[in-house]
Amino acid sequence: MPKRQIAVLEDLSAEGRHIYNEMSSASDMTTVVLGASFLDASIGAMLHRSLRKGQTAEKLISDRGPIGSFSARADLAYCIGLISKPMYQDLILVAEMRNEFAHEHQLRTFSTPSVVQRCTKLCYVESMPVVGEAKAAAFSAHIQTPRARFVMTVVILSQRILVLGQSIKRAE
Repeated sequence: MPKRQIAVLEDLSAEGRHIYNEMSSASDMTTVVLGASFLDASIGAMLHRSLRKGQTAEKLISDRGPIGSFSARADLAYCIGLISKPMYQDLILVAEMRNEFAHEHQLRTFSTPSVVQRCTKLCYVESMPVVGEAKAAAFSAHIQTPRARFVMTVVILSQRILVLGQSIKRAE
């Protein structure tokens, strides 16, 4: 199996619109797996930038390294203060959904009760400041279905992670 490359923050930023378009028209399974993968790459790129340059950092963050998994990356990003608790909680929910879709033999959709329950718990999008009642109502209307809430969470979380990551100056 080929080694997965650590993504570059600026490249991921450029891919954001494409990922959103794909998730908006893809099957439920593809949407969840693609969304989780993009968040994983975003966190990985942010953490990579926060680590000292060198082979040790590359080894730690590689697929087989101790911070090579989505959950481990989310845990570390939260523990060292790179992301907030609401961001972390949503990342864990997305990781759980990805595992449910990818590792269960029964087909899952955004109407599967356990998926609906997890989507309902996604909270980061509602913590974002929205100016004005009309904008708040319009925004709220866009996250009513589990699928829409999931997609909006992935888009907003990934963009926030990428912005935060770009503010990190890499140690030499």
